Amino acid sequence: NGTTGYHGFASTGLVSFYQKMGLSIFTPRIASYRYGFERSPYLLSLFNVKYYISDDPFVFPEGFQLLKRFGNRYLFENRYQLPLGISYSSHISPVQFEEQKVYSSRRALLLKGFVGDEEQGQYPQITMLGNDQVNRIKTIASEVFDWTGNIETRNMRLLSSNHKDKFHYITTSKDPKIIFSLEDTKYYNDLKIKLDIESEDDTIGQVFWKTDAFDQNNSYMFRVAKGRHTYVLEVGKVTFNALRVDVGSRSGMEIHIHNMRMFTHRVFGIDFEETIAQLKSDSQRLVEFSEDYLKGTIETNTDKMLFFAIPYDRGWLARLNGQKWKLQKINFGFLGMEIPPGKHTVELQFRPRLLYEGIFISVLSIFITIGLYCRYPRFSPLSKNSYPETHKEASKNVP
Repeated sequence: NGTTGYHGFASTGLVSFYQKMGLSIFTPRIASYRYGFERSPYLLSLFNVKYYISDDPFVFPEGFQLLKRFGNRYLFENRYQLPLGISYSSHISPVQFEEQKVYSSRRALLLKGFVGDEEQGQYPQITMLGNDQVNRIKTIASEVFDWTGNIETRNMRLLSSNHKDKFHYITTSKDPKIIFSLEDTKYYNDLKIKLDIESEDDTIGQVFWKTDAFDQNNSYMFRVAKGRHTYVLEVGKVTFNALRVDVGSRSGMEIHIHNMRMFTHRVFGIDFEETIAQLKSDSQRLVEFSEDYLKGTIETNTDKMLFFAIPYDRGWLARLNGQKWKLQKINFGFLGMEIPPGKHTVELQFRPRLLYEGIFISVLSIFITIGLYCRYPRFSPLSKNSYPETHKEASKNVP
């Protein structure tokens, strides 16, 4: 499932980030269960996801391409992967970010500017995006599909049809079918199918999608009421090369599909490829890396905020050109480091908070314990004769 995971003890910053990105599942008992980033190509790039493993050659995130096959597993590579340590030249206020109600717009915005910490306030050296620049990035439901492939009808007598998205027919069996075969395999993150249907009686409708064969696992069933009604089917993330629409549950029914459309949420106002290329050019070149230490070099022409896709923790220490440097929490829960123009060597090192203090207290406690043991042993050896052997002997000593 790619980057999907369960983080039971995540920091408050990470919890906030997942909630604001619409990646958390809110349940009474499991508040920390989250979707992965595979729903958003913007987050996959921002958080340095380079590979995706799938057991289906047709199911992979947008922007990825097949790299290699291992048995029945397929390895995909992100064409828009960003390195660890990108620099922002702009920032967005938390208020501006909150005003973007659609999650996909928020995710795209994070490629244009970082969201500052509410406690930090302003960043005078770094440009703030204007409201017009922020509002230009919008998520709208757009039609993504025009029936350009072959269309086939079965088990029906057509009364009229434009053989595209309107079908008026009489069913000749309990299983009428309209099949749309596509020229290429399509992948969608958030697909919706809208159907305007008029039926002479209550019946059942079902939509199938396939890559190899139609089956119940890849379908959406819905009730069709008598009269004319519009139905919006929330299909979600799906990959297919053929679509099948079945409306009618018995022979002799008159069905009129007035209109059929497919929609998905698309983000406008941002050139994804151009933005990724710009971020790559202003990124850090990593020269040394381990679990608790990383070192890199970067050159900038202006003041920038260096962003690391690493959860913020006060145990991280930073150095810029050998000098201690302040780390900040940006994008709600991740490491940020404001840097001036010029060529720089950046170092990050993690040391658990109070590590040395804890070691000192532990060593001191050991010495104190040894000293007390030597001065006041926990017990003294007693000879066998020190105890009365019988109850009778013991009673003799009682006055």
